[in-house]
Amino acid sequence: MNETNQKIACLGPEGSLSHEFAKNRFPDGLFVCVDGDFEDVLAKVHDDSCHRAVIPFLNSNGIDVRPAQAAMGINREWIHVEGCHPHLVRHNVIVTDRFRELKRLHSKEQVFPQCSDWLRQWQGIELIPSASTSAALKELLAAPPDVQKTSGAICNTLAHQLYGGRILYPKIENPRNTTLFLVVSKTEVPWDADQLLLCVTCPTENCYKQAI
Repeated sequence: MNETNQKIACLGPEGSLSHEFAKNRFPDGLFVCVDGDFEDVLAKVHDDSCHRAVIPFLNSNGIDVRPAQAAMGINREWIHVEGCHPHLVRHNVIVTDRFRELKRLHSKEQVFPQCSDWLRQWQGIELIPSASTSAALKELLAAPPDVQKTSGAICNTLAHQLYGGRILYPKIENPRNTTLFLVVSKTEVPWDADQLLLCVTCPTENCYKQAI
């Protein structure tokens, strides 16, 4: 399939990790950023609004993306997994000009374990889940001044490039922090053909490497 002008569905506002991976994988694609859940992303492929979807599946620290795996299981009758691709993820702590002291961090829930080595030095800091890394940054930039004074957002490089803010701490991710993304399209095989959907949980980085 010609990748030029192909519509690629990904989860989150522009600048999400899924959007970042999609841009790297399909530089000539057209990106449809879906505010919703993984079923909403897959629905864009099922109803032919998009040619492909990118789905985060597993992180190198052993954290699987359960909502993504559940959504694929629900839609297993029509899903075709074209490939799986590791994506090296960089995380940064972003603050606003009002920042004074770090007391809380906003990000996607799966991001915090990816930064566990760095977070160990911050005893008592409050970790606040957001829908995505880019959503965390957008929420911080729109927060009241008193919240901005004591809060930061952990987000990827693309989100920072799109929305701004100041990098307080760059590259706080654990070493070799990689997320495995699946590229999904609509199967051309009849739904009743033999198919296998495999969900993987890896407790260690070596297990992750063997899985991919």
